[in-house]
Amino acid sequence: MKIKHLIIAVALLAAAQLKAGTYNVSGTWKEGEGQWVYIQLQEGQRSERVVTNIDSALVVNGRFSMRGSFDDVKEVTFRAGTTTKVFILENAPIVVTCEMVERERDGNITTNLRITVEGSAEQSMYNTFMDIRATETLLMFGIMFASQREDAIPEQIDSVSRAYLRMQERNKHVIDSLIINNPDKVMAAFIIERLTNDWGLEKTEEMFNPLAPHVKTSTSGKNVQAAIDIMRAVAQGAMAPNFTLMDLDNKPASLSDYKGKYVLLDFWGSWCGPCRRTHPKLVELHAKYGNKNFDILGLASERDTDGVAWKEAIEKGGLTWRQVNLTTNETGADVLKNYNVFGFPTKILVGPTGEIIVTYVGASGELENKLAEIFGE
Repeated sequence: MKIKHLIIAVALLAAAQLKAGTYNVSGTWKEGEGQWVYIQLQEGQRSERVVTNIDSALVVNGRFSMRGSFDDVKEVTFRAGTTTKVFILENAPIVVTCEMVERERDGNITTNLRITVEGSAEQSMYNTFMDIRATETLLMFGIMFASQREDAIPEQIDSVSRAYLRMQERNKHVIDSLIINNPDKVMAAFIIERLTNDWGLEKTEEMFNPLAPHVKTSTSGKNVQAAIDIMRAVAQGAMAPNFTLMDLDNKPASLSDYKGKYVLLDFWGSWCGPCRRTHPKLVELHAKYGNKNFDILGLASERDTDGVAWKEAIEKGGLTWRQVNLTTNETGADVLKNYNVFGFPTKILVGPTGEIIVTYVGASGELENKLAEIFGE
């Protein structure tokens, strides 16, 4: 028994060491003599963001170093002056280079601090993934702003858009290769975690299942598994999670109220243009099938808690079915999480016995055909 206990203890210790460890961050900043550099953990968004200093160091003779323990591989921020660089804190030597670089824009030359971070294979995977995402985001916004210019040339916009789509396809292959070829790296789970909403259940499981056990038990790995569990719970054929929320008239609205009917859960927001553009079609379908065992329940995620814009949108849209403001309901956020709603609009059609028939994220053009199929029209 003692040997058995010893083996278990060693195994647990080894698993812990795969996640926890000692970070060793060193670097250079020639122009930063006498200044402080920081490793920071940033949590939350916008006004709710909380910044915690993990470590700091003084730049002496153009060099600095920080060393300490951490409990898990995590995404942190390196700060030098007002310039920041996000990187992965891990159990491997990390080298940071801070240097002043000149940039020319519109004939003006400016000098800015550039930070680069290099480390192990985990860091290289992280850098590759983040560079891909940053490039795609910049190009996407560039296309969007260019298309809004009065002097925009449609042919040029179309050409750049096609190039953007080709680049996306190439990047998908690069990202897939990063994960497939590095199943023992925590970054594989980190990347999957950030793409689960884009991939859906089938591909997420396909990429996640081959990962090494210690990767699956990392923080990112646990988050991916939790996302998989939620997606399974709301997959086609699964029973829709019940809920009870207060509606526009301050009366309790439960999914179970619609037992025996086909009910469309319309996740939307007054701020969401694509959501509101689907409402005329919903009004039409509600009028057509409302007396044939079909109903709609609106579930709005609002940015303002006063509900003014929400109520105005309901009135202007002619939405006569029941409406719920998720933002002002204490358990509204739980409903979004339990139904794995990450994009708006999302529409989920639930059957008379409570099973999920189909989910539409974004475009829902097939809804009309699905209802015609159900009601034989």
